[in-house]
Amino acid sequence: MGEIIKVLGKKRINSEEFQIELNKPHMDGQQNSVHIQTKTFRIEMSQSEFNIIALNTLKAIQKLKTLKSL
Repeated sequence: MGEIIKVLGKKRINSEEFQIELNKPHMDGQQNSVHIQTKTFRIEMSQSEFNIIALNTLKAIQKLKTLKSL
């Protein structure tokens, strides 16, 4: 695991607290990584992969609001 650059956010869902961290790369020349984790779960992705997921999630939220006329 890389060194934490910044905690991007924390969110409690039910009884689990999720934390999103931006981490330094494992090796020189690689991208920063993003960890989404709880005490029992952890997923790691590159910063560009996280950006794609985040942007598509925002688009999906907007589309749902439009479809539901919210």
